[in-house]
Amino acid sequence: MENIQYKNFIKLISAYINSDYNNLSLNAPDWEEIYRLAYLHSLGGLLYLSLTNSGLCDNQIILDKFKQIFLISATKSMVQEATTLKLLEILNKNKIRHIIFKGLALKNYYPNKEVRTMGDIDIIIDKENQQKVHDLLVSGSFVFDEFASHRDVRNYCKNSVCFEIHTKLIESNIFENVDLIGYFKNCFDKTVLKSNFTYEFSPENHFIYLIAHMAKHFKTSGCGVRMFLDLAVFIKYFEDVLDWNYISNELKTINLYNFADIIFYLCGKWFDMKVSFSSLNKSTEDIEDYIMSGGIFGYENKNYDALRINQHGESFFERIINLLKLIFPKYEHLKSRYVWVENTPKWLLPILWIKYWCFRIFNYKENPFLRIKEALKNNDDAKRHNEILKNVGL
Repeated sequence: MENIQYKNFIKLISAYINSDYNNLSLNAPDWEEIYRLAYLHSLGGLLYLSLTNSGLCDNQIILDKFKQIFLISATKSMVQEATTLKLLEILNKNKIRHIIFKGLALKNYYPNKEVRTMGDIDIIIDKENQQKVHDLLVSGSFVFDEFASHRDVRNYCKNSVCFEIHTKLIESNIFENVDLIGYFKNCFDKTVLKSNFTYEFSPENHFIYLIAHMAKHFKTSGCGVRMFLDLAVFIKYFEDVLDWNYISNELKTINLYNFADIIFYLCGKWFDMKVSFSSLNKSTEDIEDYIMSGGIFGYENKNYDALRINQHGESFFERIINLLKLIFPKYEHLKSRYVWVENTPKWLLPILWIKYWCFRIFNYKENPFLRIKEALKNNDDAKRHNEILKNVGL
């Protein structure tokens, strides 16, 4: 992928969120490549509006493909919104306080909320209400996904819309020097009441969470343009009310200030966003290329299994040990990860492994032997990932 096309891609996004098409010009656009990037980062609907408003694309075939994505996104958005309203109605009717965040809140800050696509819809409730909410949703024709659910997050689907009902905002610490679990433990303390029993995080606290969420994705695989776009849209929407001193101090508290500095720099570079304390003074081209090539959640064009067993440049023997931990996970991990393990005694761990393998093979259609082979490959993916983590302050 040549930089020229991802720069064209970014320009089209920036023009849309800033409603500035008068100064928009592209450099030898390759519409097939721009379409590929838009599809990879789940931004096809947004680019359709940008291209329609700018009139820069004269390729009708490409425009029709973008239009199709937009119509699908708009239809899906309407179904998601209607189904979410039914779920929130159940929670409010039964006086169960809950927090809406991430995509469900962020889409309202976009000029056209239907272009902000969502996979699962995230909602937080109190732990003591978990069983009550489960009973209410099941009786309300929401289907419980037992295999995908675990101790802190239970999954439910209705009308092909999937919800993740959290009892914790952060489930695990993935950084040695960052206690995100402790920081976000009492998450309702960081919210404001919107209506009835529906809460949202205050703008500053939601913004800090989004940074932490990006850091988690960067650590495990990477993250795509849409997460940066979310921040840019957020900044634009709340630019007159955000307390940057508070944000800066809190990011220092959780040791994510240096990471945020790079993130804010890229938001400014790509989307013309003004951030109060970004002071980066180094090249970010390698980071940008890594983001662009990785897709919406960073999984594309890399050996994800190799990343999982080689996060710190381990030796071949250490990689084998890490691989065995993935194949034969500890009882505590299975119990926290899968709700169907909760009431199973520890001495049945070998049976749980068999059930776990069958679940991965038949539900996710995985080829375990191929994954093991790929994980053990001596490729450069893990090395580059570790270098990028250092470059972004992680």
